[in-house]
Amino acid sequence: MIATHLLAALLTCSAGIADADKPGLRNGDVVMCFGDSITYNGGRGSGYVEQMKGLVKAWKPEWNVKFDACGFSGAGAGFASYLLDKYVIEKSGPEQQDEHVQNLLAAIAEKPTIVIYLFGINDVCANDIARSRPADMTRVMGEYFKGVDKIRELIKPREIWLSPPLCTGERKTTPKNLVTLEYGPLLAKLASEHGARVLPTQEDFWNVV
Repeated sequence: MIATHLLAALLTCSAGIADADKPGLRNGDVVMCFGDSITYNGGRGSGYVEQMKGLVKAWKPEWNVKFDACGFSGAGAGFASYLLDKYVIEKSGPEQQDEHVQNLLAAIAEKPTIVIYLFGINDVCANDIARSRPADMTRVMGEYFKGVDKIRELIKPREIWLSPPLCTGERKTTPKNLVTLEYGPLLAKLASEHGARVLPTQEDFWNVV
């Protein structure tokens, strides 16, 4: 069902493709999907990254669009910033690379024009502990947008697309989902300040349900 979130958002964001000045997917784009286990699994089998590849191929067969899945299971937004710091270290003087850094280096080497940034759920509800206090939300969003700012500085994509932390299951009213939904408006408010766009993934998912 998570694939539905991002596939629907991809269609929404691509509505203005005829006008090169409008945001959205274009022929020749390199899309880096950067996130946690949702993205790690998204690049395998019938995951959302693989489904987006098929969707674009069927929708615009003449287009050449590359998708890279750069996902790390269990990762929070703080890990995204850590990896980008390691990227700087590796660029200035290679050290011993672990698998995470190698994957990130390979994805950035493709020179992404769009980055889909899909972190947050592991920050919001780690170990099933809901983080809804103002101090928690401030810290989580601080770590989240620190990673977004580093992407803009280091990778310099044309667009950064954000997804709010995604709810699990089909019920909005579970304790975890009620907390998760609190983060969406805050993320949307901050996104424009950091030069990013918010994908309507959660709304599209509930509409499908």
